Amino acid sequence: MYLRHMPAQIAEKKFSDIREIDEVGEREMQLEIEEEYKQFLEDIKDDWFVFGAYMDETEYEDEYSHNSIGQAMGELENRIKKYLHEKRSNEFIVYSDWCVHVMKREKASEVGMAERAIKNRIVR
Repeated sequence: MYLRHMPAQIAEKKFSDIREIDEVGEREMQLEIEEEYKQFLEDIKDDWFVFGAYMDETEYEDEYSHNSIGQAMGELENRIKKYLHEKRSNEFIVYSDWCVHVMKREKASEVGMAERAIKNRIVR
C-alpha cells in the first residue's frame, strides 16, 4: 500500500516511526564517532604514530546510509582537526575519502603525495 493511499492517522504514525528510527540511528552513529575519536586520541599519544585510518566506510555501510557515513566522517574529521590545531599544529595532514586519514606531514611526502596537496591538507 502506498503512503498516499493510507488514512492520515496511519501515514502520520508511520512517519513518526521512521523519525524515531532515524533518531536511534543518529545516536548510534554518534557513539561510533566517539569510539573512533577515542581511538585517534589513543593513537596520537604514541611517538611512533605516523598514519591512521578512522571510520572506514566499509565497516558501516551495512548498517548506515552513505549519506549518514559521510556526515559522520565529516564530524570526526572536524573533531580531529580541532584537536590537532590546538595540540599538534603543522605536524599532520587530515583528509577523507573511504575513511578519515591522519598522516604525519613527512609520511605524506614519503608516499608521494604532491606538496600542493600536503599544503592544502595540513592542520595549522
